[in-house]
Amino acid sequence: LIVVDYDDVEIENLNRQHFFLEHVGMPKVEALGEIINRIVPGMKYVSSKVRLNEENIGEIFGEVDVLVEALDKAYYKAVLIDSWVALKNNRPLIAVSGVAGYGKIDKIKVKRMGNLTMIGDFESNQCDGMMAPRITLVASMQAALTIEYLMEQST
Repeated sequence: LIVVDYDDVEIENLNRQHFFLEHVGMPKVEALGEIINRIVPGMKYVSSKVRLNEENIGEIFGEVDVLVEALDKAYYKAVLIDSWVALKNNRPLIAVSGVAGYGKIDKIKVKRMGNLTMIGDFESNQCDGMMAPRITLVASMQAALTIEYLMEQST
């Protein structure tokens, strides 16, 4: 598992990200490593506190079986998607867009375009705040699609 994030845990993250109060102020990758180690001791976990850009995406994620995007800002989502597609490695990228806020969960869909899978409502730019309901739902969908892909590859 490779996790990259440049951010620290903030109190505002606790409503939608699985951190605890004691993690506030810690780098997100470090806090997540602690949590993963408590759940699955000995799991191989590689983390980097770095901001992603066009130059480092291939270097960091070039050998992963599946890339799961979980970025907040549209600009960085676009950079990640464009860079991944440019690598032409035919491995899946599972990304989300427009899922902040609440409600309209019946509008969330999955669209597959080659090795890119997008999850979102594809109707609006939901901007009623970063809240857990839709974010948690699509994170679960990303996990399910990742497991599905990995199981297909192992048979």
